[in-house]
Amino acid sequence: MNYKYQIYCQSCHYKKLINDENIKELDIKKSVDFQSGIPKLNPLTRKIEVPPSKKGKSKVKCPKCHRLIFITKYHDPTQESDLA
Repeated sequence: MNYKYQIYCQSCHYKKLINDENIKELDIKKSVDFQSGIPKLNPLTRKIEVPPSKKGKSKVKCPKCHRLIFITKYHDPTQESDLA
């Protein structure tokens, strides 16, 4: 199996490796976008410029303890690295 993502809960030590097909089965919670900087006044146009917002990371509900945890990319240590 070629896994792409890893779910690990630090509180209950639940660990699971998943593919793109298995990610649809999880209970994914979307987080809101957050502000990337403060609004600034453009002295030429005298208008307020708001910087674009950054997207928040999606979280998954842990099946064991029901806490929200992040999905991380999985790097298989048995495969050859690109650095060598």
